[in-house]
Amino acid sequence: MFKRLLALALFAPAVTLAQENEVSYDYFDFDLLTTTIDVGPTDEDGHGIGGKFSIDFSSRYFMFGDYHAWELNDIAGEPGSVAKTIGLGKAGKFGQRWSIYGGIGFRSLDLDIGNANPTMQEEGGVVMGGARIRFADSFEVRVGAEYADVVTSAMSGIIGEASVTAGMDLHMTDAVAITMEYKENEESASTLTVGVRFYPTKDTSQLRQRR
Repeated sequence: MFKRLLALALFAPAVTLAQENEVSYDYFDFDLLTTTIDVGPTDEDGHGIGGKFSIDFSSRYFMFGDYHAWELNDIAGEPGSVAKTIGLGKAGKFGQRWSIYGGIGFRSLDLDIGNANPTMQEEGGVVMGGARIRFADSFEVRVGAEYADVVTSAMSGIIGEASVTAGMDLHMTDAVAITMEYKENEESASTLTVGVRFYPTKDTSQLRQRR
């Protein structure tokens, strides 16, 4: 199914396009997440909340960030973590309905590994990139990858350095979309995020033209 959607998206630039359907990098999200971590012979489940934002401030340069906090359900001491990211990116525009992007940033992790252990703090750089394709009036698909140089031995096997993501947005109006994203890292940890995305202006194409 995903391969069919991606193949269809590649033909989007050939379609006569409407300005109001332009991919926008001005948004903020509220998210719920569930995570599954492969720890030896068993899988551990967790849940959390958070959000993301992107601010397009000049000629498709944008600031991005996120905040997510989660707990693991079945490990003694109910370990949990908080991840915070901030960075700068650049989007390349191809037609009105799809673009590629890349960025660099900084990530901070507060790691609670449970069992009366103290919270540990780790931080490092992040490099990310991907593509966003809006091939219908109300539907967007995005894929991406990132590398995070955040190293910790305490959570080895849980937090991986490299990860890939695939997501989709269902636009209910010009200003509101329902989002879903799946992320898997190199340490066999997967996360499903569901949320609501808000666009601060309904006509982002006019905002770009004024800039």
